[in-house]
Amino acid sequence: MIATTGVGSLPHTDPAEAAGFVTATVRIPYLPQLPLRHPEEGMLAQWGDGLCGCGAGGMGLEYGAEPGERDEAFTAAATLVDALPADTPMLKTQATGPVTLAAAMAVSGHPGSGLLECVVAGLGDRIHRHLDWLRSRFPETEITLVLDEPALGAAPSLWAGVDSAEAFDAIAAVLAAIPVPAGVHCCGDADWEAIARLRPGVLSLDVATLGPRFVDAAGEIAAAVAAGTRMIWGAVPVVAPPLPGAGTVVTRIRRAEGTLVLAGADIRRLDEAWISPACGMAAVTVDQAAAVAARVADVAAELNGDG
Repeated sequence: MIATTGVGSLPHTDPAEAAGFVTATVRIPYLPQLPLRHPEEGMLAQWGDGLCGCGAGGMGLEYGAEPGERDEAFTAAATLVDALPADTPMLKTQATGPVTLAAAMAVSGHPGSGLLECVVAGLGDRIHRHLDWLRSRFPETEITLVLDEPALGAAPSLWAGVDSAEAFDAIAAVLAAIPVPAGVHCCGDADWEAIARLRPGVLSLDVATLGPRFVDAAGEIAAAVAAGTRMIWGAVPVVAPPLPGAGTVVTRIRRAEGTLVLAGADIRRLDEAWISPACGMAAVTVDQAAAVAARVADVAAELNGDG
């Protein structure tokens, strides 16, 4: 059965309202990030503030700045954790990926020497502490962690000096050290073949942006699916209405599935996919986020034969 989840960021400013939104709209709860409530909940500051000589700079990072209010970084996440029962079957969380963090730090003024290695080490430590916290609250829950890597949707020349091979080695190193199913999310047109070669636990992508790079990578993605990768289809674009109809979105997903099946993927494994919005929803209004979440639910119902 296709299950629904989310990407992370939401437009709410009240953690309790955000927690209620998550539990009311998806089957697989995800830890919300509320950058409009506090800048430490922005994806760069939440995971990178205080690492490798970089401190908070608004919602971003600034080399040489002092760390911000780290006790604010996971307020919304903690509120949801407190609201969920200890026997919650499945839970999704996310962390900003090493390539995106390193690129942001380089742009912020970091001189670059040893940056990627520093990010991998520091990020790995923070992820382990994060998962230890979640495991202490949900000892039997199946936890999945997704590395958010929007930088992978840009040309490698824009990765602020991070070499392409080194970038994917860094992602591989972080994934290998995570003790739960872990994967990669990008809502741009990334190098899906290189990502699939990492055999991520999950692969989260925006179906509306899929093009020749996805088709060319179909064989490698199919092999990853056979090895255990779960697809998370970013089904509905995060935009103001009008949203694409559920039928249009289902057609996009079925077309992507067909591409993978022709490349050798088992349709039964694809039927275990999750769907979500295409990306985080902090940039839209609360009402628009609700509309996107409702459309995701409609798409899931149609895919599951309930629509």
